[in-house]
Amino acid sequence: MKHEDRESQSYSMGVVSRSREVVGFKCIGWLGLLLLLTLGLALGSKAGDFLALEPNAPRHGADLLVVLGGGWNARTAAGGALMLDGWAPRVLLTGIPKTRNNNGEPLDHPRYSDLLALGVSKELILLDGSARNTWAEAHLIRDVLDENGWRSVLIVSDPPHFRRLQWVCRRVFGGSNIDYQLIASRPNWWNPDLWWKNKTSASFVFKEFVKLLYYYVKYA
Repeated sequence: MKHEDRESQSYSMGVVSRSREVVGFKCIGWLGLLLLLTLGLALGSKAGDFLALEPNAPRHGADLLVVLGGGWNARTAAGGALMLDGWAPRVLLTGIPKTRNNNGEPLDHPRYSDLLALGVSKELILLDGSARNTWAEAHLIRDVLDENGWRSVLIVSDPPHFRRLQWVCRRVFGGSNIDYQLIASRPNWWNPDLWWKNKTSASFVFKEFVKLLYYYVKYA
């Protein structure tokens, strides 16, 4: 067989192989969506309770309070209230780059400004913008605790995030002596019994089921 023919055959086989991979990924994706639809239909109105888990409150104080990035101002409001009530001596806001003005304050970040407006001193606010998702945020929290010799943390997020957040924390913190507590915010758009009647909560619930499937496949 001529050299050119062998190259042509190898190229054709590579194209076929890549095509099969693409088809395989598409099949997995459609299967995942089908499973999500089945699970959603099975849970129905209980999907909100499934994601949000049980209501919770701090059991005891912690070395660090973390308000996870994303979401709405309800997370910041919950974090500020916990700080003012003395549940932690410092708070870490994730999802905020350390871009600062001449006074050393973060630029154009309402979450930071909201904490200050609530009465939290800027000396007690830590910032990080490196973590881009919940998995990375959990690793960031573990590293911050280890680097400072801290052992306990309160983690604030929105209720429908809790199923996935708990799953992530068990895997990232498992085997360590980190004492973590998950604290739910109280967004006005969230009602676990009527989640489908609000556009924000309906979108959140759907996206969480998609992310749950993705995390189970990628990080399990």
